[in-house]
Amino acid sequence: MGIFSFIKNLFSKGQTIADIPMDIQTILQYKFSGAKYSVGEDYESLIWYDDNTVSKPSKQDLQNLWYDVLLTIAKNEKKEEIKNLRAASLGGDLLAKVENGNSYYVTTRPEINIFQSAVLIPDDITRRWGGYLNGVKVPIVLTKQELKNLSNHYEERKNLAYNLCDARRAAVDALSTIEEVEAFDINEVII
Repeated sequence: MGIFSFIKNLFSKGQTIADIPMDIQTILQYKFSGAKYSVGEDYESLIWYDDNTVSKPSKQDLQNLWYDVLLTIAKNEKKEEIKNLRAASLGGDLLAKVENGNSYYVTTRPEINIFQSAVLIPDDITRRWGGYLNGVKVPIVLTKQELKNLSNHYEERKNLAYNLCDARRAAVDALSTIEEVEAFDINEVII
């Protein structure tokens, strides 16, 4: 269980951040990343090597940094959720063509090559591509213009997904408490 999941679990039980025991190893990883040390389960076991350029932090220094480390971890985990949401939004099918009242779709992954070939094929040539009608794979005949339109639509969708992701990540960065991070809805549209 990650620390953010652990924090969520605490909140669900009515506990607070103060109930989380300080993890010296985690604090040192986040706040003293270049330092050389050895540590066990408690502060008394912390050995600070002489060649460090930073003084050994006191137990109180580490305690003061603990909340900031938890906040950083919570933000990083929320940003990972946002990144996964962006990836999921790019993985869906694209409407390729509507013909005789039927909607034909193509999947985005295999179509990357189709998008690239949209500029390479002559204007008067059509191509048969694998597509889907009501979830069943069927051949679709697409003109060069239809391929370009499909490519443009995918690029617009990709740009929107990346812009939304950037806006959501910036919103998470602006949050100042773990409670705010935990309550942040990654599906909220931010423009």
